[in-house]
Amino acid sequence: MYLPRRLQRFQASDPRDRVFALLGIATDATELGVKPDYNKSCEEVYTELARVLLSHGYFDALTLHS
Repeated sequence: MYLPRRLQRFQASDPRDRVFALLGIATDATELGVKPDYNKSCEEVYTELARVLLSHGYFDALTLHS
C-alpha cells in the first residue's frame, strides 16, 4: 500500500489515471486482475480497486482518502 499513499498527492486530469498508473508499476497487478478500462466511470474504477484490494487482504485501503 506504499504506492497508493505516494500517488495520492499527484495530480491527474482524469482521476482514473491515478489507478491506471499504479497498475502499470505494481508488481502484483496481474494477480489483482484489474485492467485499465476507460469505458468505466471513475466511481466504477475506484470501487473495483477497493473491492479487489480488500479481497486480497490490503485492508489499509480503508484508510486512504483524497
